[in-house]
Amino acid sequence: MSRKKLIVMVLTVLLVLAMTATPALADKDKGETTVYSALSDSYDPWDVKVSLELIRKENQETAFITAVHKGKVIWTRTTPKSPSGELDAVSAIGTNENSYYYSEGGDIVCLNLSDGSLRWRNEDFSGYPAKWASGFAGDGSLFICGFYGPDLFICEADGTTVKRIPEFSQDYYWPYELTYYEEDGIVKIVYDATPSGKPEALYVDLTDYSYTVGEIQEETPIDGGIYYAKVNEYLSLRAWPSTSADLLDKLLPGTLMMLEYYDSGMAYVQVLSTGDHGYVNPAYIAPADSETPGYDTSSKLVPGATVHANVKESLSLRKEPSTSSSVILRLPDGATMTVLAEPEGKLVKVRHNASKLEGYVHVDFISF
Repeated sequence: MSRKKLIVMVLTVLLVLAMTATPALADKDKGETTVYSALSDSYDPWDVKVSLELIRKENQETAFITAVHKGKVIWTRTTPKSPSGELDAVSAIGTNENSYYYSEGGDIVCLNLSDGSLRWRNEDFSGYPAKWASGFAGDGSLFICGFYGPDLFICEADGTTVKRIPEFSQDYYWPYELTYYEEDGIVKIVYDATPSGKPEALYVDLTDYSYTVGEIQEETPIDGGIYYAKVNEYLSLRAWPSTSADLLDKLLPGTLMMLEYYDSGMAYVQVLSTGDHGYVNPAYIAPADSETPGYDTSSKLVPGATVHANVKESLSLRKEPSTSSSVILRLPDGATMTVLAEPEGKLVKVRHNASKLEGYVHVDFISF
């Protein structure tokens, strides 16, 4: 065989492999990603903040994922629509190293943090993640459990399935918390439904997947009353119960929240407009009632009101109060925003609740 024919054969084989390999990944990429700006290879993953907003409309739900680097949108992703059910079809898992993870229709999806492209999709999980039910190992392996099973699922950093345990025991179900202790090789899974009627934990030994049972100390819940931020400028929402903890958000005056329990002198709350959880100083919140500013803003375009994008395709969030101003972000139909100021003509300043980005939108394309 001549050298020329050999080169042609090699190039042909490589071309065939390329043509067959690319669609294999594309077939699994069910979402739509829009890249706004590319990041250099030297970016710090800690500087990229990713938010996932679940949008429900007409008995269907979809998720809008936004990645922001130092205040600038770098990419967004919209997941396919699916019927609304008891559990969210799409749930955030979190960021690890240079990847962002979420669950979609029972699959685990891993995206490139820098541009939102699909790294891999694992279809073996077949579950809906429970609250705080995931963790990462130092090598990038993911540990996660589903609310209705599996009780434990482990996959490697490249998406390869390591172990899937549908159920440890029929006496323990509805897991809602997972903690991985790497030095001990143990995973703790906390269950809401147990033989004792109180939350208990299974401590799983990863060498043979055997487990032991232990009781846990549950925080004392309260009645879940609605409170508001009683401040002049902003109220700090923090990651753990300490005034020196990482700042998750700055809640505007009058922001409504549901008080869930107290821990170490801090109040653990859920912000009603965003669904975010965190800790606040209880000295700066007060019970809300019909007289509370912003408590009833269902039909008034005033600061503190919650509004939604009402468009066929996308709503432009602009930098300045002008339709010719540059676009910060294109929001999907149903995206939730908080009004920050009185309208300026046909434009009103808002904050996109998921990404925390602020800008101006046209009042004709929002609804309550």
